[in-house]
Parts: sequence; C-alpha cells; structure tokens
Amino acid sequence: SVLLGSANPRKHMKSILSACFPRCVRAFPLLFGVIIAPTVAHAQLVVFNFTGTSPGLNPPWTSTSTLESGITLTGWTLGSVTGNSANNRFTATSWSLGTTFGDASSGNDYITFSITPTSGNQLSLSGATITYTLQNSGAGPDFYSIRSSVDNFGSDLSASSSALTAAGGTTSTSLTLPTSVSYTGLTSAVEFRIYGWGATGGTGTFSVNAWSMAGSVSAVPEPSTYAVIVGAVALAGAILQRRRTRGAPR
Repeated sequence: SVLLGSANPRKHMKSILSACFPRCVRAFPLLFGVIIAPTVAHAQLVVFNFTGTSPGLNPPWTSTSTLESGITLTGWTLGSVTGNSANNRFTATSWSLGTTFGDASSGNDYITFSITPTSGNQLSLSGATITYTLQNSGAGPDFYSIRSSVDNFGSDLSASSSALTAAGGTTSTSLTLPTSVSYTGLTSAVEFRIYGWGATGGTGTFSVNAWSMAGSVSAVPEPSTYAVIVGAVALAGAILQRRRTRGAPR
C-alpha cells in the first residue's frame, strides 16, 4: 500500500532494494552453505561383525551388525598377505618382515575394505570417528598404519601409525578422519587399508577383531539447485557492479 500510494513507485522500489541489498548479498553465502554443505551430523554407518569360523579364510567378509541405508560394502579382503584360520577375527599371515611402512606398502601387506554410496547418494566422512580392535601374535607385525584412498594412501589417518601391543595382545583405540572438504560429497568408493610390518616370522598373524565407523549419507543435490544458486549469486554480483559504476566519480 505504501508503494501504490507513492508519487514515484519506481523510485520507491529502487530505494527499498537499495536498503535491503547489502543484507541480501550477505545472505547468499549462508544460503549456499545450507543447501550445498554436506550433512555434518554423523551417525553409525557400519559395524562389522567378525563372529564366525575363520573369517580370514572367507573373504570378502561382509557380515555386519549395523549398515546404514544408502551405502554398500566390498567386505574385508586381503592384499598380498595370506588368510589364516582363526575364529571371530579377520586374520592373516605372511606380513612384512621389514622395519618401515615403505616395506609394507611395496609388498602390499595389508587387509582392506571399501565403502560406496549407492547411486544418487553422497557420503560425508569429514571429522568422523573410526573405532577398532587389532591383534597380533608374538611373531606378527609390531607396527600398523591405517590409510584411505581419498589421498591415494599417502598419509596416516590420525595417529594410527603406531606400535601394536607386544606379545600377541589386542590394541583397541579410535581415530578421527580429517576435517576436510576432500572427505565430503563422496560419490564413489572409499577404500581403507590396514598395513602391517615388523613381523619376525612368516607365520606371525595380524588381525582386525572389531571395526565401526561413523559418517553421514545424503542425497546428491539436483543440478537445478546449483544452477539457481549460481544464477542468484551472478545476478547479485551484476547489480552490485552496476551500483558501483553509477556511484563512481566522473
């Protein structure tokens, strides 16, 4: 009613837009973040169940007690190590006798599994927690490293490259995945490997007894969503540029 009663409706509208424009521009990043940013509220994605007869002799081991909808798993498999007979844990022999991670890496001495979002979904693992239990025999590896395909297995996850409990004990701990954009919006498989080295004999064993991990699964935004946001930001930029040009001294 104010606009209709104005002597110059067009001028009045421009004054309204001029007044709200700075706040609208500031709102665009917030709007962009709300629509595009992956869900950060993590839930339990998967809890593996290793209860059974010789999981290491039956790869891929896919038994789970928890599996979030919207993802699939390859199950635990072996690198160049050899599956071993032991109940209630995924165990292997023929681990690296070398003294460095490089020895394990070059020999493909690891056990591994992959997690993949189903079509139309994306996976966020940024800042997510993995809880696990590992076990070695007296002649098994003394050291381990957990790595992922997100950086092509180029770095340890958290402080996971460390010594195992000596003389065949178990090591139960957790790690936090990097808080990074590279761990968000994942639409293809992510592989996790547990490398082992420092064994003193080829028959020494190393196993994963428990593994659970958190994260979030959400629908991939429609292309039209991105188009609307990009268009709105472009329009805001054009209007701002026009205002600056008009206001520049002549």
